[in-house]
Amino acid sequence: MVELLKQQVEQIVQYQLDTGEQMKWSQEKGNRAKQKFLKLPPSKQEELWNKYFKEQQAGLLKFNDTGFIKSDALIGVFMDFQKYKPLRSIEQEKKKGAPLHSHNYFEMFYVYRGHCFSSIDGVEREFKAGELCLYNLQAAHFCTLPSEHDIVFNIIIRESAIDDTMIKMMSDENIFSNFFLGSLRNVSSKTSMIFSTRSNEELLFYLYKLIITYYNAPITNNSLMRSLMVCLFHELAKQYQKQADEQSRKESKGIPISEILTYLDQNYRNISLQQTAEHFYYSPRSLSNLLQKYTNKKFSQILQEIRLQKACNLLKDPGIPLESIPQIVGYSDRHYLDKLFRNAYGVSILKYRKIYCQEYE
Repeated sequence: MVELLKQQVEQIVQYQLDTGEQMKWSQEKGNRAKQKFLKLPPSKQEELWNKYFKEQQAGLLKFNDTGFIKSDALIGVFMDFQKYKPLRSIEQEKKKGAPLHSHNYFEMFYVYRGHCFSSIDGVEREFKAGELCLYNLQAAHFCTLPSEHDIVFNIIIRESAIDDTMIKMMSDENIFSNFFLGSLRNVSSKTSMIFSTRSNEELLFYLYKLIITYYNAPITNNSLMRSLMVCLFHELAKQYQKQADEQSRKESKGIPISEILTYLDQNYRNISLQQTAEHFYYSPRSLSNLLQKYTNKKFSQILQEIRLQKACNLLKDPGIPLESIPQIVGYSDRHYLDKLFRNAYGVSILKYRKIYCQEYE
């Protein structure tokens, strides 16, 4: 099955190489924006240029998704390659190619053929065929393709696609879904994740299906694209957890990080850092450092997120009194839970229940 899908992807690749259809469309949009810019008064042009260079030097440029995918598509795929672009050396590409920037969208890039170089938050890395990298919204980066033989698929995910429905569908993968949640709330310190698709047929299946579906009908298949993306995220989450567990076993008494997180999820009501550390034969400082390394969060943050998620689940049952929920999830005061809930979700626990009940009446 994967081989058959790869043949279809190869047909898409060949068509884009022959026609440059998608790249020419993107360049036309860029040219229209350029013409619009040239019609501005000279003083306004100078002001915008100064702003552009200042943001570029500071790594604050934010690219817009509409230059790469159709405006009505929630999830898009853009094939990047050197043909139809001026071929430059790697050093020239770094200086004159895509500047250091971030996005108003999530992006994954998948090296389909050859290799590429990407700088992410000042760290440069070579990516080879079969590797996939996911940026969050805050990642300052640029990517260069050193030769005309290199092909990269950029998968663009609009913020509006990562809504409550998609997060609920990914809720079992806490580490991975929290990457998105943290990015959307602008609090994530982990700006990228790196995966390998080699020898992972499930991952390749959903990746290829996503590419094929987009090029067949980018707008009419929004629902199918979202479903495929969730399946792809599930596969990436499994790989991410496996990588984290393997590495944490080597570094920390043979205990996988997922085992510690599962323990917190099961004992969230009245657990402390000291008790958890004693359970796993750590010092509190060592356990805290371990959690910080693999989740980018402190013990107290992880515990709070678990409790708030449990509160969300309880609020969906109208038979459970609001006054009893704080104690059930480990808080003695409803006002304190309300404050934490507002900070995390933007509404009170009462408002959350009303909204949820209205949606499912």
